[in-house]
Amino acid sequence: MIETLRGIVQGVANARDLNTAMELLVVKVKNAMNVGVCSVYLNDPQFQRFLLMASDGLNRQSVGKSYLEYGQGLVGLVAERAEPVNTDNAPGHPSYQYLNETGEDRYFSFLGVPIVHQRKVLGVIVVQQSTPRAFDDAEVSMLMTLSAQMASVVAHAQAIGEQGAWSWQTLSEDRRFHGIGASPGIGVGTAYVMQSSQLSAIPNTQADHPADEEGRFVAAVDELKASLDQTSDRLADRVGVEERTLFDAYIRMLDDDALAGAILGRIRGGQGAIGATARIADALSQRFDAMDDAYLRERGSDVRDLGRRLIAALQASSAEVEWPDQVVLVADELTPAVLGDVPRSKLAGLLAVRGSASSHVAIIARSMGVPCVVGAGDLPSAILHGLDVVVDGYRNLAVVNPGRFTRVAYQLVKREESQIERQLGKLAGTPAVTLDQHHLPLLVNMGAGGDSLAALALASEGCGLSRTEIPFMLESSFPTEAAQRAVYRAELEAFAPKPVTMRTLDIGGDKALPYFPIHEANPFLGWRGIRVSLDHPELFMAQVRAMIAASEGLGNLQIMLPMVSKVSELDEAIAMIHRAWEELVHEKLDVDLPKIGVMIEVPATVYQIPEIARRVDFVSVGSNDLTQYLLAVDRDNAQVADLYDGFHPAVIRALTAIAAGAKACGVHVSICGEMAGDPLAAPLLLAMGYDSLSMSVTQIKRVKRIITALTFARAHLWLDEVLVMENPEDIRRYLNEQFVGLELDQLIAPKGLRRLEGS
Repeated sequence: MIETLRGIVQGVANARDLNTAMELLVVKVKNAMNVGVCSVYLNDPQFQRFLLMASDGLNRQSVGKSYLEYGQGLVGLVAERAEPVNTDNAPGHPSYQYLNETGEDRYFSFLGVPIVHQRKVLGVIVVQQSTPRAFDDAEVSMLMTLSAQMASVVAHAQAIGEQGAWSWQTLSEDRRFHGIGASPGIGVGTAYVMQSSQLSAIPNTQADHPADEEGRFVAAVDELKASLDQTSDRLADRVGVEERTLFDAYIRMLDDDALAGAILGRIRGGQGAIGATARIADALSQRFDAMDDAYLRERGSDVRDLGRRLIAALQASSAEVEWPDQVVLVADELTPAVLGDVPRSKLAGLLAVRGSASSHVAIIARSMGVPCVVGAGDLPSAILHGLDVVVDGYRNLAVVNPGRFTRVAYQLVKREESQIERQLGKLAGTPAVTLDQHHLPLLVNMGAGGDSLAALALASEGCGLSRTEIPFMLESSFPTEAAQRAVYRAELEAFAPKPVTMRTLDIGGDKALPYFPIHEANPFLGWRGIRVSLDHPELFMAQVRAMIAASEGLGNLQIMLPMVSKVSELDEAIAMIHRAWEELVHEKLDVDLPKIGVMIEVPATVYQIPEIARRVDFVSVGSNDLTQYLLAVDRDNAQVADLYDGFHPAVIRALTAIAAGAKACGVHVSICGEMAGDPLAAPLLLAMGYDSLSMSVTQIKRVKRIITALTFARAHLWLDEVLVMENPEDIRRYLNEQFVGLELDQLIAPKGLRRLEGS
């Protein structure tokens, strides 16, 4: 039975389309279970029915025509209950509904199991037999296993808009698809689907003149490099240098032997340039796709994008695209390079079937202020071209073919957004001080480098988190101590005399170096952060030496250690920092010993605050990882993203305990995760006693507006109420009510979104 099941599962998974998968399933299951009928019914929400889509045993003429309405028949009962129905006398069952055209009247035994994907019933698989009997547990288990496999196939068919699968979606208004909010805001425009042509489908041809083909390829590479440079230049006034340097990674990939070198090797061996490019890019992208590391998997989409662009250059298909006035770019997966293709004045939003909030596209989208939703797994991207689409980055969804009411409501929301931004602009340059004169410094999170440093320093009271791994991630080898020192010096100078907190190298988990891959079954619980640094003291010493040397004459450096889980790690790291400082003093540099701190992101450290506080000058909560670890939820996984919630009572209580513990020990305590930049959380963090909040620069004005409208005493009353609540929904509801009372609710999301609740 196991081998039979494995064979059916593999066949369904490898089927070229939905119809093939269903036809294979019904034939294989009928034979394996020795029954008279196996059928698949799919949910058709447009007409509220379950349509017979495949069958081996029922009349062939009924396939695609016969159906049962919601709640009708045994199929409807399976769907309604979302659980199996097993009976040895189907005609005698009170829910039985006879379909004359199917010829099923001769079958007594019935077993139906639901096809469920993300809590939605997509269809029902049915087996029937003429001999009256109840199906045994092994048979029920087998069919349920197969239904789980079919669920992924049906969901994928929806996502790619497979012809004949869900064409009803293009006809109905206000179709909503949920994903992961990568950048807040509202984007309303016309969908432009970025064609994701399959590289594997491009034919492989032989070259009559390999030298000519090599010349064409070299010219195409040069042309693409120039195009990427131009794209980066076009983005210069929209994003900082640290985001634009992502294009440098593309250019380096074009020079890398793994891509360009391998393609040239095939061309010199007699293959045509286009076919060679397609083969190498496809093979390399698949290798990236198969990697366990999340960062390296993201590179697979980059390689595919480069391959397609090279082929376009080889085909000389560089005709200018006529963009709609307002464009929503839609794709299975978006890449950074496509963003520069669309004039910023016309780019309304970004929408993707795959992706995460930490992808390169998400980083650039937030920097540009473009609404973006990724990970919308059910999105039928292939059939959206030319349709009206709304990207709702506040509620993490896309609305396809919005109706008149929805369209007008969202336009009003956008107008409200503009008014709010104008009002917040008046707060520029002022500190965040409560009505009863409690000052809460607001700092900025950033990646190292860039000509936007001065603007970031001006907008904030310092840098609470400098992600020093970014220059490491954009290089083809470990940067030298001198190169690091130059980057850190620029940052420290831009912010001086304001403090800059530099986090030591934090790779692993969702961040890997292309030249230092880490392969692990569970990378988020693996070799990352301080664990890597302590295992490679030569890298750690070079980095902290570069940091301290860069601070000469400035004195505004603070060093923060990530992913600490026990004090012995902390002791070892502190000793190395002291040694690096002593070495530099011995080398005649006039440098101060920097303040040293720890990121509180591993739950174990929540219970070691007194021991940690005795060793450091400050602690800073990394709320993203702390929340992820406390709740055992991968926040970039669309299936469970709704369970990731910083307002979970366990998270609120942990944050309260951390602040109280640090205060009792007399050390500075800050927070630098997403919670710090959430206006709804700001009053709670203020009341908990956090000494500073560090966030994206785009959130500073909103959080500042909240702080300046409150008293410290009022924030304490809110925190007292929240700490006894049991559900995150209750906490959010309570805080929203308080914000409404102070007329601050528009800072969480435009009031106009209320018109759309429940729509």
